Amino acid sequence: MRVWAQACPMLVHLVEEGLADSPEAHLLVKHYLEGRPEIDALILGCTHYPLLKNAIQRAAGENVRLVDSAEATAERVSATFSPAPQCFVPGRVMHFVTGDPVAFGHTANVLGGVDGEITPLPVTDLMAAA
Repeated sequence: MRVWAQACPMLVHLVEEGLADSPEAHLLVKHYLEGRPEIDALILGCTHYPLLKNAIQRAAGENVRLVDSAEATAERVSATFSPAPQCFVPGRVMHFVTGDPVAFGHTANVLGGVDGEITPLPVTDLMAAA
């Protein structure tokens, strides 16, 4: 097996600004994938990248299989807890955010929405607990 990795930090910003299907996104994806070796699969290793599937597939080519790491993780978790143990009870969703809660909410909405409570958690509190 041959593995190739490529950091694509600017793609996160495009997604967070709602530009996932823009000409800029297609151009930047093409730039990041230009020097790749011949590949048969490409793992989308960031939560933002599935929103760029169209641009990534176009740049990678139709013969390259895209693997959404979030889908693969969800399938594994579902298989692990299927059928659901009897001890499971409905819970609530809480997002603990070390950054700006408003920025987190904005990004979450761009990515498809956020359910649950957003709670600020200062980094200093984390350091004190360590």
